[in-house]
Amino acid sequence: MGLFIVLLYICIGTGLHTDDYIILSSRSEWTVEGVLSLGLPDFPNFLYSAPFFLFYLLQIHLFSNNVLLYDIVKALTCFSCIISVYNFSKKHISVKESYYFSLLFILYPIHEASNFNTISLFYIVTPALVMYAHSLIDNGRIKSGSILSWLASFSSYASPPYVFGLSYLFFRKKEYKKLKLFMLPQIVYIVYYFIISYYFDLFNLKIKNNISFASFFQNYILQIGTFIDASIGPSFWLKIIFSILELSVFSLILGLVLLFTSFKLKNFRDKTSTRPLVLAFSLVLFLSFCMYSLTGFYPQMAFNLGNRVTTFGSVLVSFFICTSLLRIKYIKNIVFGILIFSVLGIADHWKGWEREKRTIIQGISQNKELMDFDKSNQLFVTGNHYSMFGYLGHIEFFPDAANAKAIFKLATGDDYGVSPLNSRFVFNDKLIVDKKFGNRYEVGEAIHIYDSKSDELFMVAKEDINTFLNNLPIDYRHWIQFLDKENWIRKMVLRLMPRLDYIL
Repeated sequence: MGLFIVLLYICIGTGLHTDDYIILSSRSEWTVEGVLSLGLPDFPNFLYSAPFFLFYLLQIHLFSNNVLLYDIVKALTCFSCIISVYNFSKKHISVKESYYFSLLFILYPIHEASNFNTISLFYIVTPALVMYAHSLIDNGRIKSGSILSWLASFSSYASPPYVFGLSYLFFRKKEYKKLKLFMLPQIVYIVYYFIISYYFDLFNLKIKNNISFASFFQNYILQIGTFIDASIGPSFWLKIIFSILELSVFSLILGLVLLFTSFKLKNFRDKTSTRPLVLAFSLVLFLSFCMYSLTGFYPQMAFNLGNRVTTFGSVLVSFFICTSLLRIKYIKNIVFGILIFSVLGIADHWKGWEREKRTIIQGISQNKELMDFDKSNQLFVTGNHYSMFGYLGHIEFFPDAANAKAIFKLATGDDYGVSPLNSRFVFNDKLIVDKKFGNRYEVGEAIHIYDSKSDELFMVAKEDINTFLNNLPIDYRHWIQFLDKENWIRKMVLRLMPRLDYIL
């Protein structure tokens, strides 16, 4: 009960984000016929993770704008996932270590988007389901384990690395019947995945058609390098420092209470071999690298909502911490303290940003100039594109045109032709171009701009656009941006991922 109360404290107030706004803005237009004919925005993509997205869309349908209910579901989801991971791991390591491993894996600081971003919850739901299905089959509960294996495999496209990685545990014990029961649903899911991709022509979205061994290898190297950065490198330590600096007074007090409780724990002295799980979780990690290397779109990031992809690596890192560092007497409390305060500080940052967003949305809804604005004109919005986490932009708010349009529609009830405008945009006398997404906007004698920081609507003449763009603050999303352009790290990242040219 105490754990669930702490999870409620962590989750309540973290709010809705990006795709949540897009789906929510279309809710009033849903019909039974529309849903059955795949008429929802991006619905074919939802088929990749049909069970989870049924759960997600049901929340949107039932909760609408009641943000508190979404946050309660986040806490319930985290709680359920912790229990599922615990039930899996307690057969392989001590009960005490299993408890802290499950807590740490689900709440690990570098993947908080999978805890606080409603549409990204499947990144923790999927491994939890896979692990629980594995534990049921392993304990001889074949029927229930098999049923859950099907649900786990089809829960999302994140399932293959976990299923194949944990299959090693059955393979090493030569339990081939259990292995078949556990793997069969995943093989069927992969076939289903490719059928859906072919039928809806989604290969270009998820898997590059022109993928070659050279590009795959290049992407794989990028995955390894960015994983090291996000897990133990500069990004990890910046995340820890920035999160602790975000602590509220109450979170600081709560953290001290939790830390004091940890002082009373006896040192972990489990003699159980951890080698099987280390190998299994290593397979999970390296198979996830393979999966993301097929696209080249998802480097391992500790910041922004894309940090959900680090969940795969977090299972191995969390296991190492719990079975190695927490067994060392004088290091245990230091590690506990850092992780407890980091988790609470990150939650405080999300809550603070959610309050800011609500103020911005309220400003948009009450701005009289926006009410009278000619909706046929293109509108650009500046400011508040990302939350400021230390000196880095973190949680997206106006990351692209689709989100900007959804936010304006939720705020006003009207459809605006609106796009963000920031330092990544360029003007060539005729067009304003978004270097990240490639969107192009024709320019007349002037452009209309809404400054979300000052809640003001104004115009910028054509001849002044370049000056205006040059004066916009640079959005720093990663520490590499602070390096000199000739720095070898920066040049290497660009070589491995040329599409980052818009930001590097």
